[in-house]
Amino acid sequence: MAGFNPGVSWLVSGILLGMATVWIPVAAQTLSVSAPGDLAPVLPGAGIAGMPTWTLVHTMSPVLGAVIRPGSSEVFIHERRGLVTRFDAAHPERQDHWKVPQNLVWLLPSPGGGIVLAGTEEARLVALDARTGASGRGWEGSRATFSSDGRFFLTGIEEGLIRLVEVSSGRILKQFSHPGWRSFAFAPGDRLIVILEVDTPLTRRVVIREIGSGEVVGAWKGVRGWSGPTFSRDGQAALFPMQDRTVLHWTSQDRQIRHVWTHAGTVQSVEFSREGDRLLTGAWDRTVVARSSMTGETLWTSPFIDLVASAVFDDTGRFALVLTVDLVAHMLDAKDGQVLKSWSPCIQARFLPGASSVLLQDPAGEWRIIVDPVSGQPSQALPGGEFASSSSDGRVILTWSPGGSASIRVHRP
Repeated sequence: MAGFNPGVSWLVSGILLGMATVWIPVAAQTLSVSAPGDLAPVLPGAGIAGMPTWTLVHTMSPVLGAVIRPGSSEVFIHERRGLVTRFDAAHPERQDHWKVPQNLVWLLPSPGGGIVLAGTEEARLVALDARTGASGRGWEGSRATFSSDGRFFLTGIEEGLIRLVEVSSGRILKQFSHPGWRSFAFAPGDRLIVILEVDTPLTRRVVIREIGSGEVVGAWKGVRGWSGPTFSRDGQAALFPMQDRTVLHWTSQDRQIRHVWTHAGTVQSVEFSREGDRLLTGAWDRTVVARSSMTGETLWTSPFIDLVASAVFDDTGRFALVLTVDLVAHMLDAKDGQVLKSWSPCIQARFLPGASSVLLQDPAGEWRIIVDPVSGQPSQALPGGEFASSSSDGRVILTWSPGGSASIRVHRP
């Protein structure tokens, strides 16, 4: 299918930050809230008095895909074959329309803003100028990911090679052989790269290399899932959910496993707090456990009625969000694991960056923002869009569906 490749950013996000969402296919139902007191109803496009709203600033239909440039309010919309629109959500009057090659199937904007990498149907990469859309250098590759500063990118080719490329010169600086690679990414801090290889149908082999020397500093088999390990924000530690129901806590400084924890069921979710001092593990034993990343001590255990699909901290460290397979999203107090609010049915649940606001998706595909997790009030409905993403400051929200529409909303306090 022509359009953006959501798997590129999805896999990269999973490796670097952990999966904050899970998707569960079910029949459409109505969202309800379990909490003390009466709650205001959701009003499409409107916020609760005194609370921020997200104003619709642009919509387009049909589209092949859309993506936000990291660290900015710029959105790149692939309208149709041969046409891309660059839209600045902070300045809606600024729009550029690019004529691009007809064979482009996905776009990946550089965090530095200099180029946009475009993948082609022929498994090649083309650098587009981020201001004009003009085509530049090209490389072999079916996937790519940028370093956090946008100075380098990794690309993988069918022959089992992963290459490190310098953006400014276009030179291939290093090449690594990984015949069974499935995804790859820079770890936070850009000192390490992480490669996921085929292990079994349910697990991956994870290899961590040092970029400077190219040396392999760690390799593990039996890592569950498609997203691999979750790194702390400083890149100093990583959590590995293993097929044997254990969680490995690895530190890059001494390159050793510091702690090993065991669940009674398959581990589905591992996550660090923003500061890296705490971590969450969620499993199919119907529990979420918070631990100290320094001592390994259990801080609290929260039981649930059904299997745990994901568990994450918000950026403030005050709350945790748990999604269970019975389609319930639970807001927890991160201090003691007590459930504060619950919403159902939900097939996806995530925190917006930099805040405690929650973005939920119901089985009908409707996205909703819960602005205040303490009151639990549904603030605003965001109609349409199979996929949703936000800017790094949480002030721009993009929803879109392949072949459907793309909608861009901006936070208005």
